[in-house]
Amino acid sequence: MCWWLLASQPSDPFLDPHHRGFAHTRPAGGEPLLRDQGLAALSQGILGGAADEFNLERLDAEGLSPSLLHESLQTLPWMASHRLVILREPDQIKHKDSRESFFEALLEALERLVDQTETVFVVSATSADSRLRWVKAFKGPAVRVDCNALKNARDAIPFVEAEARRQGVELESGVARELAERTGPRLLVLQGEIAKAALLA
Repeated sequence: MCWWLLASQPSDPFLDPHHRGFAHTRPAGGEPLLRDQGLAALSQGILGGAADEFNLERLDAEGLSPSLLHESLQTLPWMASHRLVILREPDQIKHKDSRESFFEALLEALERLVDQTETVFVVSATSADSRLRWVKAFKGPAVRVDCNALKNARDAIPFVEAEARRQGVELESGVARELAERTGPRLLVLQGEIAKAALLA
């Protein structure tokens, strides 16, 4: 499952970050393709490809100190209206004391972000306990995006057909079903298999 929460919810959160409090999102995820495509769309919508090396920062929670988290979130955009900070897997911090300390810092950071418009903060998590205070802090005008992995091969058939069209691969009748059944409902793997077919076409 992959979910995102945003501090505000404009009509199109990827393309309209001007609402007060547009500060944080949260994906949690079992399907990496959906997660990665969503993050790419968010990055394009918020930054528009401008000065990404300055205004896009990716942080791994494991080993990240609370002070570095706050420093990153307090940094102003460079020659742009917005800055995008992506924090990965805070729920996977191994040491219990470190995890709880980081969760407290994360909660404090989220509370500060509500009153500003410059920083878009994304927390990407494979799973997160909805009882935790930092998870509950994603509320009000917030958005949660679930990127759930498909449960069976049959559900992947429409994806195979659509991805083949996108890559310009013409599939014969029954091929999409056969490929999905052979590979399983792993979208990233299926995308790679279709890319191989495109090279041979």
